[in-house]
Amino acid sequence: MSQLDIVEQAVVYTPVSIHSNLDLVISFYPYPETLFVPEAANFWWLQAGLLHTESTEKIDTAIALYEDFFAAGTGVAKWLRQYGREAVLMPMSADLAIYRPHRPVPEYQHNVVFIGNNYGREEILERYLLPLVPLGLRVYGSGWEKVPELAGAFLGSIHPREVPKVYSSAKIVLSVHKEWHAKMDIPTTRLWEATACGAAVVSDPVPLGQQIFGDAVVWSGGGADLVEKVRFLLENDAAREALKAKARLHALRTGGFQGQAALLLSRYGRVADPEARRRERVNRLCASGEKLANQGNTAAARGCYETALQLDPASAEAANGLGAVLWSEGKQEQALDFFRQAVESDPGNTDALYNLVVAAHEVGAFGLLEKVLRGILAREPARPDLLPILADVEIRQGRMKEAETLLEKAVRLDPTNQETRRVLEELRGGRAPRRMASGVSVG
Repeated sequence: MSQLDIVEQAVVYTPVSIHSNLDLVISFYPYPETLFVPEAANFWWLQAGLLHTESTEKIDTAIALYEDFFAAGTGVAKWLRQYGREAVLMPMSADLAIYRPHRPVPEYQHNVVFIGNNYGREEILERYLLPLVPLGLRVYGSGWEKVPELAGAFLGSIHPREVPKVYSSAKIVLSVHKEWHAKMDIPTTRLWEATACGAAVVSDPVPLGQQIFGDAVVWSGGGADLVEKVRFLLENDAAREALKAKARLHALRTGGFQGQAALLLSRYGRVADPEARRRERVNRLCASGEKLANQGNTAAARGCYETALQLDPASAEAANGLGAVLWSEGKQEQALDFFRQAVESDPGNTDALYNLVVAAHEVGAFGLLEKVLRGILAREPARPDLLPILADVEIRQGRMKEAETLLEKAVRLDPTNQETRRVLEELRGGRAPRRMASGVSVG
């Protein structure tokens, strides 16, 4: 991205070093494993492992916070859809300025080379590495010292700057995928890096990789099939050189990470406005909270609403949603306070008003309800929907004259409200009026 002329600066940050003076943050691991920056647009490129706690409430909150998603494989794109979000398919790639053909280095002129750490997948060892040891396999990475069968093939770790030289020098580069990447159909960066160096690559199959690379890579399920294909390439220089040329040409056509950077930046224009981003985040969090609450997952719903209020303390929708969740959890006093907050933030929110009225009647908090209603009426006196509710509060507290005055004003503002007329007539007739249902005039 730093090579694009409209980017002032692109920096790799850690959760400790990242700061708020940024326009765009691209995360490879989701919040809260990486810091969320509210001031910036936040993109998530799903290419590494998902949250360790993906089944808890954190993942719902995390997904609602991101403006855009990019998927390095079809599996993660499908996984994301269950949360109602779509991802742009953007596979891995390579920096073509770094991964390019080099003059062969004698010490790296192996028959077959594999560069990667010990993934702990037994089938990788049994189906891909051990069968190639007799054909001259050499392994670089970490963790393989614990595998005695590779004692003669393991050459230790290697500095990243040497990797392009190894790929350019070896006759064949072996590529295999971690279990999670294979499951999520994410082709490894090794495919792009090795082909960009003009290497003859043999890989375990992943559908998206086969779709992208086609016959520029040799695909094998391992075992005897792998040995047969590798031996053929080792014994047929012309076939191997043709595969290398095809691989390099394919790498050049992909455009490398430089092309990916342009794609990422092109999506930024959609979400460049900070205020619009904030509103959309709050809306997504509230929508997730409502869905989770309806599913009975109150802990996850509470997390969504609480995060929404952190982003916008004046959000009536978030305060009302949190109040409803707390009420369902039996936390009536806390719920009532959030209903109050919601109504005071948005007196026109009929859902919040209804919840406040019902909750206040349930716990007998008529003083609180009266205070909130009078506060709104002081600013908006022509509210025929609120006057009968306040009159009902006055009736319940024995203040009939005050209730009659409120009802008279309500009738003048809304002559069609028959319930208000009924109660007013009962008061004028000296009869104890039947109390209005708590939500009769709401909505």
